[in-house]
Amino acid sequence: MPCEGGMKRVSSFQNCACLIRKSAFMQIRGFVPLRYAYGMEEADVALQLMDKGWEIWRYDGLRVFHDTDLKHQASTEINAAHITNTALLAFLRYPLAFWPLGLMQTFNRVWYAIRQRRYSGIIKGLGQIPSTCWKYRKYRQVVQVATIRLSRKLAKRQHHAPVGSGEVGSTFQKECEP
Repeated sequence: MPCEGGMKRVSSFQNCACLIRKSAFMQIRGFVPLRYAYGMEEADVALQLMDKGWEIWRYDGLRVFHDTDLKHQASTEINAAHITNTALLAFLRYPLAFWPLGLMQTFNRVWYAIRQRRYSGIIKGLGQIPSTCWKYRKYRQVVQVATIRLSRKLAKRQHHAPVGSGEVGSTFQKECEP
């Protein structure tokens, strides 16, 4: 049975199912070379693309099956990386005035881990934030304040989408309408 759905402008995408125009990707720095990029890669690339004037769109009619066991998400390494990377994203892309937002996002990630009973890795994740930010400081390229505001606006709207809706991102220039 075919899926029905429309196009919706969003703030980020899922990397396991995305299309990015080569011309768009060539305008940005691309991915930060992290061993575990949880909580970082999609949001980072999306911010970079939006900062260059590109838009991120999700098509609800497409579904991708990612054949994986999600138990690894509770591992110490992944939990720690997700916490660290949440702070790293703010350090690399947010203007200084938005660092409190990054701090709150990091706190929310820790709170999520606690609610999921994923205690292993919380202290490690928080502890490695300074060294990770220092290690990747050469990738720091702050986006415009307007980009952060737009991303937050789209994210708030996006949270009303059903969980597991098969988000698929694709970049389109501003003049392209679905």
